[in-house]
Amino acid sequence: MKKILVEIESDNNFHDINYIKEIDESEFKSIEQSISVIDEVQHLMDLYAVLAFNFEDFVEFQAKEVLTIIEHVNPVNHVGENEYKFLKVQINRFTNNYLSSFRMFIDHSNVKIGKRFQKDSIEYQKFISMTNKAYDKNFSYRFAHKLRNFCQHCALPISGFNVTGIENGRSFMFYFEKEYLLNEYDSWGVQVKEDLINGPESFNVNVVLESHFRIATKFSTEIHDLYEDKFLDALNYLNDYTARFRSDKELRIMDEDFDPDSISQITLQKFPFKLIDKFCNGIS
Repeated sequence: MKKILVEIESDNNFHDINYIKEIDESEFKSIEQSISVIDEVQHLMDLYAVLAFNFEDFVEFQAKEVLTIIEHVNPVNHVGENEYKFLKVQINRFTNNYLSSFRMFIDHSNVKIGKRFQKDSIEYQKFISMTNKAYDKNFSYRFAHKLRNFCQHCALPISGFNVTGIENGRSFMFYFEKEYLLNEYDSWGVQVKEDLINGPESFNVNVVLESHFRIATKFSTEIHDLYEDKFLDALNYLNDYTARFRSDKELRIMDEDFDPDSISQITLQKFPFKLIDKFCNGIS
């Protein structure tokens, strides 16, 4: 089916559609490929944003709700049963959300980069090297990698919480317990199992996730760098293609046999003009 370039002026439910030109097959293929690259980069950045929001939720829960609860706790006594259950469920929920969103981000990146650049490409090899190095050099990364599987298939990851008195109020810490983790799960892998066996009896949840999130943020930047040339080439192509047709009306691609009376029910391919203007025309 042929594609045509149109401009649309909308006023409430009225749509004025003006034909501009027929788009030949090679042009449409180039447009589709360019939009696909841009959408792919946006998709991966959106997944990182989900991860960042989940980490923010994890931090904010402790900064607000946990602090509110422990303000009324005498460090000599235990937290009440209801409060303890609430804290345990919530901190595990936020931790599991964070770990799951990271797994989604890294798995999607692996698939997208492998398909976009091919698995024998320099770009894909850089991605694999980046994740392998993080696993080899950082306990927090390899532990979190295995911990996500622990959460998915076995048990809640965080079993410990304590409150202590300090000069200006209360201090608290959620922690992982080595014995609990090793007893509940037998698929940690050689390296992480050794880390746990040789490590302390308990260790701070925040320290692990904060370190891991710094690594994830670095990944996001490096993944964007892998796409940079293709991303900018795609935007420049679309900018050059549409420049002579742009006006104050919407520019869209439609099927040749569209029905103007049912425009609200058909798919109209849009151009990413906000990104085009930001990166090609210096308009924020």
